[in-house]
Amino acid sequence: MITLFTALLLVLGLSAPEVRTASAAGGALGRMTGFTVDGNTVTFSSGEAKVRVIFYADDVFRIWAAPDGHFTDPNDDPANPNAADMVVKHDYPGVNPRVSRTGSGVRLTTGAVVLTVGRDPMLFAARRPDGTPVFAETAPLSWSDTATTQTLSTRPGEQFFGGGEQNGGFVHTGRTIQVANDFDWDEGGHPNSQPFYLSTAGYGVFRNTFAPGQYAFTDPVRTTESERRFDGYYFIGTPKQVIGDYTALVGRPFMPPMYGLEMGDSDRYLHNANRGERHTLDAIDVADGYVSGDIPLGWMLVNDGYGCGYEDLAETGDRLRARNRNL
Repeated sequence: MITLFTALLLVLGLSAPEVRTASAAGGALGRMTGFTVDGNTVTFSSGEAKVRVIFYADDVFRIWAAPDGHFTDPNDDPANPNAADMVVKHDYPGVNPRVSRTGSGVRLTTGAVVLTVGRDPMLFAARRPDGTPVFAETAPLSWSDTATTQTLSTRPGEQFFGGGEQNGGFVHTGRTIQVANDFDWDEGGHPNSQPFYLSTAGYGVFRNTFAPGQYAFTDPVRTTESERRFDGYYFIGTPKQVIGDYTALVGRPFMPPMYGLEMGDSDRYLHNANRGERHTLDAIDVADGYVSGDIPLGWMLVNDGYGCGYEDLAETGDRLRARNRNL
């Protein structure tokens, strides 16, 4: 006997929920068992797992997955009310995508992107309206009790950047980076990492989480965060557009003063373990070396403030100021 619910699924081109759906305990998104549209938000189901796709602008959307069907956001965590908000822009106008069913799933279209969601399994892929591919999942979103992972294909010549401060690395293609603060300032450390990366294929991703992560920019790309939820903002466009959209979401950097844009010297001039014992007044000789070498210098930081101490700071400042016209 065909129930009304089963008949509705057949009309939508979907299948009954008992067939290869996701498990909340662990696994991956399976067969799409339904979807609803509410303005700029499309909510998909795969068994008890749910995924929201929210379009904030033509070129900015969010894929937000809840394995158990209950959505959570670290920016609205009542258990951690003092946590700094990662997302600061909340006044997006919202864009209602054109939603259409295809033989293989559902298509969501805006002026800047066409996002397709596969029916079995639920795979996400994005392309430009002219057909240019942007990204495509090679495996469904997956999770365990402690982590969630997205797996994406790569394109020939595609390069990857981002991750915040990754000491010793700028282009991450073929590399695996850690996304967490390890307080390691040497090469290979990541003391100020950020859960954001940029691809030359025309997109960027910000994972909305405080959890540590690991991003493997291999083929395929595998980005993992140590939490049992998936929450990513996607930006479509040129690198300049992507960075602009990303910084609009999380906060624009402050414009530094003019001297901050000039060449500078920052060192620990007292007991620098990397260069033998040094004293704060040694900065004077270093400054004189810049002058004698005709090297323009905008500023000097003679003590980095991380507890290494200093001595004769007043005299050092006076003597550097006396040389200011020559620096």
